[in-house]
Amino acid sequence: MKKAIIFVNRNNFIYNKEKYSFDKLNEVKRVLKKDIKIVILEEELCLKKFDNNAKKFQLAKFVDSLIEKEFPQNGDILYDYEKKNNVIVIYYIRGAKRIERLAEGAKRIEVKPIQLIIKEVMRKELKANNNSGRVLIKINEYYYYISFEAGIFDHCKVKENKANIINEICDDINGKKIFVDKSAIDILPANDNFKIIEIDIGSLINETIYEKQKFYSRKSV
Repeated sequence: MKKAIIFVNRNNFIYNKEKYSFDKLNEVKRVLKKDIKIVILEEELCLKKFDNNAKKFQLAKFVDSLIEKEFPQNGDILYDYEKKNNVIVIYYIRGAKRIERLAEGAKRIEVKPIQLIIKEVMRKELKANNNSGRVLIKINEYYYYISFEAGIFDHCKVKENKANIINEICDDINGKKIFVDKSAIDILPANDNFKIIEIDIGSLINETIYEKQKFYSRKSV
């Protein structure tokens, strides 16, 4: 069954290329499918790293306890995690309350921050499991700068202001290369401290969104 794909922004959402305020949600719900795929935009993906050698059968319980102790509990946060070797990365993002409203009546829902989709795309593009990289892309009015090391997130930034994202990059990327989508290639100044590699990340992201994606999946939120 074809899924309804919804892009959730901070103050609105996009469905079938049309932008709606959440005040108009009831009008859209009448035509939404029961199978929904949601992509979170405009929100920073935050993360914390923990050194731990928890076994696979202990991991979920251990992560749950960390989330309860170490992370915000305001009802609007979504969490997930990944483990590589003895490093556990727990990441979180705002948007749960907006997604709950969109998901009312849905039988199945998949949710994914755009940062995770970008990471998936780059992992495939670099063709390496232990890849590292820096990525910059502009989606609508926001710039997304993502850094990952050895295949796991290091940090992520979302900025609407061009000068702010340039400062983030220049402070972070000394001596390294950065993969830049054509949407943002013109904002970076000439700089001997990093190497710019242009890549059509936007097209690869669209292919991933419209063909397959998973963040978490359950019958209802």
